[in-house]
Amino acid sequence: MRVVGAADAPPGRPSIDALTGLRFVAAAIVMIEHFPQLIPGLGQQAANQGGAGVGLFFVLSGFVLAYNYGDVFAAGLRGYGRFLHARLARIYPLHVLTLVLITVVFAVQGDPLVTDAGARTVIAWVANLVLVHAYVPSLIVHSWNGPSWSISDELSFYLVFPLFCWLVLGRFGRSALKAVVVGCVAVSVIGFVAVSLVVARHEVRTGNAEGASFLLNRIAYLPWLRVWEFFAGATVATLFATRAADGAGPLTRRAVRDGALGAVALLALAIQLAPDCLGADCGPSAGTARALVEPKLYAVYVPLAVVVIAVIAWGPTWFGGVLRHPALLRLGEVSYAFYLLQWTTRTLLDQAGWFGAAITWLAVVATWLASFAVHRWVEAPLRRRLKPR
Repeated sequence: MRVVGAADAPPGRPSIDALTGLRFVAAAIVMIEHFPQLIPGLGQQAANQGGAGVGLFFVLSGFVLAYNYGDVFAAGLRGYGRFLHARLARIYPLHVLTLVLITVVFAVQGDPLVTDAGARTVIAWVANLVLVHAYVPSLIVHSWNGPSWSISDELSFYLVFPLFCWLVLGRFGRSALKAVVVGCVAVSVIGFVAVSLVVARHEVRTGNAEGASFLLNRIAYLPWLRVWEFFAGATVATLFATRAADGAGPLTRRAVRDGALGAVALLALAIQLAPDCLGADCGPSAGTARALVEPKLYAVYVPLAVVVIAVIAWGPTWFGGVLRHPALLRLGEVSYAFYLLQWTTRTLLDQAGWFGAAITWLAVVATWLASFAVHRWVEAPLRRRLKPR
């Protein structure tokens, strides 16, 4: 299913195919973090920034839902139950399938998480099943299908999305909505940096750097911290839907859109190449604290994701032409299946001790092929069957 397809969009609402291709790009960014062996010589600093792909997903999800449903819920909350039903039909079948799959893998391999399962393990598994595990920054809770934390976040976003449309998107004018976008990005950036600094300072001071790193990564899963990315995307979609009111705005010019994408590419490259510390600031404690904070993983990439999605949606660009290629559109359609299946592949590689580039490439290609099969014979049929009439 494309981001906005004929079967999903209201009558007269055009498809934005380039955003479907962008889903593949987001999945590929996450894929590189989980399989850094795909790129020989890739540094750990660069590989760790795969979390930016999830932020791109969140902004894109907000845009897509507001583009499809924003005007419906701007008028009130009628249809709220059917909306949630439809969203669960979209995300839940594959979540259950991949959770069961990873559980079977753990059981066959004799993983203590399954073979020595106690009450905490069972509770953690149930928390994963009902998609509330993103609220719990605990190792055992996130030891199952790792990427599913973002699905837990998405479900939380779905619960508040109609209310956001009704109270904000349906009541504010364009000038105010532009301020809402800036505000959402600012809250997201400030929230990430503030929480990271507080946790890192406390944990490094107590000498538990490894615990701080783990805790900060799990705090980044909290829905109340990530929902601002989703809200920013939803607000951009509302501005896009009413863009005619701006007349000849800057984004209506192809040169501006292409230039903006070029600037984003240069900024992303600069972030990749930027050192963690400089000169006297490179002492062990300072370096550890800075590495733990990792604001560039989330805070810096949030505004870049908003710009990329807005620019691609507003009109043709050099990058949009690539994203509309039939191969990327098809990969974008199955990206959700790949996103949830990849952790099983990584687990199998880790357990077998296979870390070479060649075997990793073969495993990743096999996972993409499996994603096509799962999308065709599991995801799409179950979504059609479970979706409300």
